[in-house]
Amino acid sequence: MQQTLLKIGAAVASVAFLCGSARAATPEQIEKAIQKGVAFLYSKQDQFGSWEIDQKPASHEGEGGGADLGQKGGKTALSTYALLAAGENGLDPRIVKATDWLRQFKIEGHYALGIRANVWLNLPTTPQNLTAMRQDGKTLVTDVGAANTPLAGLYSYVTWKKPDHPDMSCSQYGVLGAWAVAQRLSGSIAPQYWMLVDRAWRKWQQDDGGWAYGGKPGDYFKTSIQMTSAGVATLFITQDYLYAGEGLDGTRGNIFDPNITRGLAFIAQKFPALVKSPNLYAMYGIERIGVASGYKYLGDEDWFQEGADALVRMQQPNGALGWAENAIPDTAFGVLFLSRGRSPVMMNKLQYDVGGKEANWNQRPRDVANVAKWVDSKIERHLNWQIIDLKHKDPLRDLHDSKILYISGNQALNFDDKERNLLKQYIEEGGLIVGTADASKDIFSRSFRDLGKKMFPDYEFKQLDEKTPGPLMTAEQFPASQWKRKFRIEALGNNARWFMILLPDADVGKIFQRQDLNRPEEYQFFANLFLYSIDKTDARFKGDTHVVRADPAVTPTKTIKVARLKYNGRWDPEPGGWQRLAAVLHNTDHANLDVKTVELGKDSLAGFKIAHLTGVDKFSLTASQRQALQDFVKAGGLLVIDACGGLDDFNASAQAELSKTFPDQVAQLATTLKTDSPLYTAGTPLKAKYRTYTLIKRPSGASNFRLNAMSFNGKLGVIYSSDDLSEGLVGQSVDGIIGYTPEVATGLMERIIAMKDSGQI
Repeated sequence: MQQTLLKIGAAVASVAFLCGSARAATPEQIEKAIQKGVAFLYSKQDQFGSWEIDQKPASHEGEGGGADLGQKGGKTALSTYALLAAGENGLDPRIVKATDWLRQFKIEGHYALGIRANVWLNLPTTPQNLTAMRQDGKTLVTDVGAANTPLAGLYSYVTWKKPDHPDMSCSQYGVLGAWAVAQRLSGSIAPQYWMLVDRAWRKWQQDDGGWAYGGKPGDYFKTSIQMTSAGVATLFITQDYLYAGEGLDGTRGNIFDPNITRGLAFIAQKFPALVKSPNLYAMYGIERIGVASGYKYLGDEDWFQEGADALVRMQQPNGALGWAENAIPDTAFGVLFLSRGRSPVMMNKLQYDVGGKEANWNQRPRDVANVAKWVDSKIERHLNWQIIDLKHKDPLRDLHDSKILYISGNQALNFDDKERNLLKQYIEEGGLIVGTADASKDIFSRSFRDLGKKMFPDYEFKQLDEKTPGPLMTAEQFPASQWKRKFRIEALGNNARWFMILLPDADVGKIFQRQDLNRPEEYQFFANLFLYSIDKTDARFKGDTHVVRADPAVTPTKTIKVARLKYNGRWDPEPGGWQRLAAVLHNTDHANLDVKTVELGKDSLAGFKIAHLTGVDKFSLTASQRQALQDFVKAGGLLVIDACGGLDDFNASAQAELSKTFPDQVAQLATTLKTDSPLYTAGTPLKAKYRTYTLIKRPSGASNFRLNAMSFNGKLGVIYSSDDLSEGLVGQSVDGIIGYTPEVATGLMERIIAMKDSGQI
């Protein structure tokens, strides 16, 4: 299955100093907190596989607000759900014991029933699990308050007592369970159910935008962040089933639900107080609306980061979260918040302005949500999506939450210089921007092409088809050659990787908004795009990044000068790689890397020990340029050459030029650098590791490094890599690169520079 291709949460290289200020909860700390929470939950599981106080049947004495009165089985369902969300294997004997217990136990509380349905959703689709899910779905549909009654669309605490007063708390879990059933058993929940639920929640929203536990506010039943998160999350569910047709025209401006907008405003106002004194029940609700809405920020607060900070701070040494008397459900809620909130972000969707006014960026408000859900189902890995803008204090950090940025609209894009530079830097640091023209408006497509031309004047958009070289169209999960319907795809890139993708006339936003599965090709392309952007395997948890920034606390003790060689050709395909490498050397070697552009044959190479030459195309040097390289190497300099992306055209030219420039030494290139070279063995030995695409396209000798070299008077004068190093320096794990993994490429180049500077090579 495709799931086996995904490696979730690849560790950030230890050299990384992440963009943005220091935060209380790093990805590593969040991972540790989840694992401690998981261990705590397992420690409380009883011999029967449950997390209940006792094994007595559920009580019919009153509705009861306790963990076991009326909601018997709820702690077991919630704990099991949290463990599965954290990535625990459904075949683990402890999980099997819990799910067997849940199947045989008669749950009578709507809280517990709704959560149990989510357990089935997170297990394999066996006949046994489907039967259990159908039964839970039938009960939930039967028990919802009937139409034409004051409490239509709501639930009571327990299945045997029909609602006689509104209770929004158990009602949200009833809907959550029905939603789980609908996701697994398509068409099993009738539209009338969603209509009942939608009307009920809209009816009970209060004037301040919030919801109360029951009825109108007063005394105990005041509007609260926990119930408002329940209301907003519920309306996001019903929106997908009832209002998918809104925005299909694609020319009428952004679509916003007024009830959801008011609810989000209420939550944004209350959220800072919540993270100061976390209520775990409410935190789970925040995670649900954060994931459902896609918004990274509630007001000015990064809901996941602020929430994760709070949970990491409050966690007990034994892994428990929350009050001691409520430790099991609180810990489960906390594990759900952290596990679901940090899921890989398939795509960011950009909120932007045109002419000083909000642009039509959200005419299809559920487009990215729906395609992310589809891709999620195909790769069998939970994916999030996210809405960002370029106005918060660290927009680059926000952009790098995903390797894909989605821009949609029907107007001409008009980014200012600051915004355009941010987008360019995002791409140079490994990002990919995809543009989709709502209603196939050409004015958007023309402006998207113009944006690409301004950012990357050396490159042009070209049309892609099933014969386009590289894996995006040919070797991902859904090859274009198998598509029944074709649509126009344009792309701009440096030949090694794609920078920008344009869909000018497919109107994919409309297809995704209405969840039109009669057009699978568009969904399949976005699945391919995601897998391409992560090299099929490197779907990182939110906050985990390949980006490296220089640590301001480190003071460099030396400066190393490196010449980047400019020639008549595309000599600088990945400038972001050298910026990243400079940060690595700053942080780990306490060295200031002074990278200068030197026009070969014109500018002097005096004062440089190291020069780098790369490219993506065929090229040729002049006699004066060859002479400059000869003089540089004979003076003791080290020339490093690599084929960006491992491309054959550049390699053929590089080998021809080396033969002309160093005819007496070129025979040395017939063999690779010896495995006992200090370049590999000094200090902690380096081990060769190649990208998967390399093992397919150029497997020979891939068990070791394949660097070639020329020595002059016993000293290395030329290091030549026919495999990519330059893309590796960028750090991203994009597919289609013939070369070393980013970690190895970065470590190798770091060694070359440091060891040449110190005279070790």
